[in-house]
Amino acid sequence: MIVEERIARVKQLLERSDLPLGAIARRTGFAHVEYLSSLFKKRTGVSPGKFRRSVAQTTQPPKSG
Repeated sequence: MIVEERIARVKQLLERSDLPLGAIARRTGFAHVEYLSSLFKKRTGVSPGKFRRSVAQTTQPPKSG
């Protein structure tokens, strides 16, 4: 289904770029950031920001100290 493909692309952009959510929405065909956010959370169980933060935490090397 097309919606799943768009959400998958949103995930890729959240994981691999620092683009703001508005730019990601435009690139993936969503007219409104609010709609993208609510649909993303409905489909994945987390907000786009939380998804991006969780990915960032798992890909950063551990801090030494």
